[in-house]
Amino acid sequence: HPDDIELTKKAIEAHLKDRVTFNIEQRLRTKSGDYRWFHVRGEAVRDENGNPIRIVGASTDITGRRKVDEELRKLSVAVEQNPVNIVITDSEGKIEYVNHSFTETTGCTCKEVIGAYSLIKSKEYPPELHKEIWDTIKPGKVWKGEIYSRTKNGEPLWQYVSIGPIKNERGEIL
Repeated sequence: HPDDIELTKKAIEAHLKDRVTFNIEQRLRTKSGDYRWFHVRGEAVRDENGNPIRIVGASTDITGRRKVDEELRKLSVAVEQNPVNIVITDSEGKIEYVNHSFTETTGCTCKEVIGAYSLIKSKEYPPELHKEIWDTIKPGKVWKGEIYSRTKNGEPLWQYVSIGPIKNERGEIL
């Protein structure tokens, strides 16, 4: 691919100079004329004087992986930039992730809440509410309702929330 020519030249030049195996990802044109992504690894074969006489290498088509990586990047950006608070917990309610909107709304940093139990499990909530939520989401349903909490500086915070399970490909709740 025209955009990858300089990258390839620099990788090979660095390899010939420093004698390190080169590893690059580049697009190569196929017989049909379309471009596919390849991971290319190679090194020079040298003569008895140490001069390079050819480059030997291998390439692996990574087009599928690159497409998946791009999809994941888009999803990650969409979640992180979403104006709605997003909190992901493990199956016991321990917080694994919060997005930027959550930190802005609550005043809590990621570091302060990651690893803590969900705010829903706090003393502010009656045990019945906690049970109702878990009794709804454990069988795979979505719980919706209003939840009262506080920001980091103690200001009251009412939120309408939807809490639902994340499932793996076997339907198991993660």
